[in-house]
Amino acid sequence: MTQDFVTIHCSKSDESSVIQNLEKISEVVEADMLIENYEIICKIAAPTYNDIFEIISKKIRKISEVKSTITINIINNQGFSR
Repeated sequence: MTQDFVTIHCSKSDESSVIQNLEKISEVVEADMLIENYEIICKIAAPTYNDIFEIISKKIRKISEVKSTITINIINNQGFSR
């Protein structure tokens, strides 16, 4: 299973609507609002990186309030967790 983080830029007034739409996408594991340049960050899990690309391009970027996204790839087994 691969995982990526996606930062999402939208208008501050659209944050709640975007998060509600993200909740409808089964591959979105979690989503949180941010302070500063990007308003939302979400974590996606899918079997392959190609699947993640499809989710971002065909589901997340299709949300009308989303202005732009940046994908942050996670390299498995390189970090630690508690």
